[in-house]
Amino acid sequence: MEERMIKNKFLSVILLFMFLLTGCSLNKNDVKTIEDKTKEEISYIEDKLLLVLNRYAKNEYGSDEEYNWDAINEDVLDLNNQLDTMILDFSELEISNDEIINFRDGINALLIAASNNDRILLLESIKDLYSTLPYYYSKAENNKNKVMQFELKSLVIDAYVKAEELEWETSKNLIDVAENKYKEIKRDNSAITWAINF
Repeated sequence: MEERMIKNKFLSVILLFMFLLTGCSLNKNDVKTIEDKTKEEISYIEDKLLLVLNRYAKNEYGSDEEYNWDAINEDVLDLNNQLDTMILDFSELEISNDEIINFRDGINALLIAASNNDRILLLESIKDLYSTLPYYYSKAENNKNKVMQFELKSLVIDAYVKAEELEWETSKNLIDVAENKYKEIKRDNSAITWAINF
């Protein structure tokens, strides 16, 4: 019972942090640069990873007794369908071949985890793949605040995965780090607002 209560608390914290999503849009007359296209692709990756994680957390895929792995595989497979385009765009941003291979390997690990019906490996793969997004986003746009938001969400996802693995102390420590990251983002935003109003 206590574990369930702690799990629900972590889920609440995670859902709170997920609302930090921000976005930008282009006017119809604007030409998309490779950076704009890459940011959209990163947003797509983020949306898909969070979709799978949220559905899992809300037991929409089932519960511990039985998961609907066909639905999980369907959601995960969407990422693979975009993989070739993303890799080409990443290479245009001068992301190293090693980083591109790591990205491809992350997608493949997620696909393998889903096809093997491995819950823990699925969560670990989501966490690992999401943790690469701040780096890729920083290559597409020099926006420290947005990169820090990705890093914050990555910490929260990591904390959730550790809680699912019953690594409570590690999870709690990651939540503490995420809280400090959130305070840093808030402090940076306050400084920017102050400078603009000054």
